[in-house]
Amino acid sequence: MRRRSRRIAWPAAAVLAFMLAPPGMPGARAQAQGGGVAATPRSPAPAAANAAPRSAFDAVARRAERAREAGEAFDRVVAAQPGNGAAHAMKGLCEFQLRRYDRALAELERGRALGLGASAQVASVAAYHDAILLNRTGQYERAFEALREFALQGVESPNVVEAFGLSLLRLPYLPSEAPVDKRERIVLAGRAGVMMANGRRSAAARATFEELARRFPDVADVHYAFGTYLVSEEPDAGLVEFQRVLGLQPDHVPALLQIAFEQIKRGNAQEALAPAAKAVTLSPDLFAAHNALGRALLDVGQVDRAVEELERGTKLAPDSPDMYFALARAYQRAGRSADAERARATFVALDRAARAARTGAQALGGKEPPPPPPQ
Repeated sequence: MRRRSRRIAWPAAAVLAFMLAPPGMPGARAQAQGGGVAATPRSPAPAAANAAPRSAFDAVARRAERAREAGEAFDRVVAAQPGNGAAHAMKGLCEFQLRRYDRALAELERGRALGLGASAQVASVAAYHDAILLNRTGQYERAFEALREFALQGVESPNVVEAFGLSLLRLPYLPSEAPVDKRERIVLAGRAGVMMANGRRSAAARATFEELARRFPDVADVHYAFGTYLVSEEPDAGLVEFQRVLGLQPDHVPALLQIAFEQIKRGNAQEALAPAAKAVTLSPDLFAAHNALGRALLDVGQVDRAVEELERGTKLAPDSPDMYFALARAYQRAGRSADAERARATFVALDRAARAARTGAQALGGKEPPPPPPQ
């Protein structure tokens, strides 16, 4: 039975990678092995215009039926081989076609965590769909990081650019769902996002962000995106953009947290208290807000309150190394040495696991992590 399941998985994976890749994705125009048929269909001839709506409906129905059948096949593969990451990913792609997006994201995340084997095409299509589904659920920073792979590989297709734009502007849509009236800013932000993601801090990248802010001066998330680009190397300019965000949208939690973390970094913990406390009030279930407030409180000497905030943060995000690093410092300042040692040990284990997931199990050592990005 296992041998048969393995035979099902890989040919189906190759076929589905072509079938499910959106136009413009890597591999979408690649030709089938041994044939000469491109995956992107040709436009219908004028004579067939009247039949096009019906043909399009039939094509969608056939595509959904193929995805349903393939999904059932991959159910059997996953049952027989639960550690087969590629099978989980392909099942996720089938679920995406059927618009069962929560299931699709869970399967894609599982597949990528397990590893997708040697198929670059399956990995590429899975990464793209994982990113746009993360974005749809409001996990914008994680979506941006998933898309970074494409920027680093020089992939700047329209689909990838649009996905970057949605992530950077914090718009919780799939590319196919994006409002038409926002498309111009999404595409412009996407071009800037590609340059930001691949590390090209060039005059062209800055000019693109400046053009975005000039053309859409009343959109808070445009200024937020520009601020995130600036803050690492031009922190004063980044803070100006975050303040502009708050001028347009005073309850913009990510901007409040960016300001708080930057002030903590500068040693201005007193200046960080107000934005961090406001972020906690607005988003009490956001662990990054408790991280910011706890660290600011610790730095101004309010140790007991700092411990309370950081303990709340670890309960909200028990798998966050950042939270345990900060909590270990707070316990040490409070004279709770045994608790501090336990928190440090948890931090080391979580940090090692997180870095191994990013770069492989050989990645050792470590340093104080940056503050967690606001979600």
